[in-house]
Amino acid sequence: GMRLRSGDQLIGMVVIQDEEADLLAVTEHGYGKRTPLSEYPRKGRAGLGIINIKTGPRNGKVVSTCPVTEDSEVIIITQNGKIIRLEASRIRQTRTRSAQGVKLIELDEGDRVADLTLVPLEEDEPDELDEEQPPGEQADGEAPTDVEEDRE
Repeated sequence: GMRLRSGDQLIGMVVIQDEEADLLAVTEHGYGKRTPLSEYPRKGRAGLGIINIKTGPRNGKVVSTCPVTEDSEVIIITQNGKIIRLEASRIRQTRTRSAQGVKLIELDEGDRVADLTLVPLEEDEPDELDEEQPPGEQADGEAPTDVEEDRE
């Protein structure tokens, strides 16, 4: 388990698949920072956690975190429906966990960041010429419309 101090909240949990990745944290006022995972020490049971990003009047509370690499893209959405897609490589990497971060999204008066999501990396689609297709059938399983029937 994890012990929380009075007023602390658990915002999220991520499974780390790439030890070279960074942790992106986003706050309700549109600030965020990207910190190497190597800056986060491992904690044992009943740990109190560690500071991730400074919170307060400027940043507000942390809304979400996710692991990112240089190739990652994220989408940030606000309570009023504003959406922005960002390349993680464009977010300056910090070397300290306690930094305040940089402005990621401009918010209208009264708006707040609602969530952050990682955009799945697109895998290369298989080359249709390399796939074996049954005669007279396209890759999507539909019969082609421009093929003439063989009449012998």
